[in-house]
Amino acid sequence: MSVELINIIEFLRLHQIEIQHFDEKFFIKTLEKRISSTEAKSYDDYYNILLSNTKELTELQKTLYINYSEFFRNSLTFSFLEQIIIPEIIRKKQLKKNKEIRVWSMATANGQEAYSIAILLDEIISKSNTDISYRIFATDIIKEEIESAKKGIYNTEDVENISLKRLNSYFEKKNNQYIASAKLKNNIYFSLFDVISDQMLCPEASIFGDFDLIFCSNILFYYNSHIHNIILNKAINCISSNAYLITGEAEKEILKKSGGLINLFPSAIFRVNNTK
Repeated sequence: MSVELINIIEFLRLHQIEIQHFDEKFFIKTLEKRISSTEAKSYDDYYNILLSNTKELTELQKTLYINYSEFFRNSLTFSFLEQIIIPEIIRKKQLKKNKEIRVWSMATANGQEAYSIAILLDEIISKSNTDISYRIFATDIIKEEIESAKKGIYNTEDVENISLKRLNSYFEKKNNQYIASAKLKNNIYFSLFDVISDQMLCPEASIFGDFDLIFCSNILFYYNSHIHNIILNKAINCISSNAYLITGEAEKEILKKSGGLINLFPSAIFRVNNTK
């Protein structure tokens, strides 16, 4: 490892960005992407930019903590949820006194995942004609993303995956932007939360976890095996018995190696067989 690269890593460490958490190839690729964007000629040039430009540190942090999302991002997974998983959860809830469906969106970015889940739950619960309710706890490590998610304002290109019927039902159009309805927002609790910290297990607002669904989509792929274990430990300890963990397609192989998880092929949905 070059002295110039070590200088960058030490600088990031001083700013509470622990590079050892990330997959090495992912970190180098991300760093080179930012170097190219700033037109720096070398690691040393880029290090000097970091020293003199606080905005670049923010940009690098945003790129490392991937904040990209889409509405209904994995159509197969959402189809599986709509047709099988959520109806099954509702049937189980109807037999219990606790009739609240609890969901955790672990890295919600600017909220598309959380609002997609809310739309699906609202539609299915309305059709089921029951008194079941739902709450979604949506978290992210970046404050700006959480603030954006709370507003729920999206451009035309952001909502391309949403059907016209759903757009009309769950969004208000203003000046070529779409604003998520209060009906959705009232059931989503957005908050800052660090999923790779070894301190709190689940979002403070959720109090005790007990989630029926946890979305851990497109998070694990960017971290090393130690961080995989921290994130999965949080999920397994915060989830209800025989509940479901949702991942991205690229992460299926990582989770298949974990005990107590049953992959519901071909989607990226795992049943968590914990006995707590």
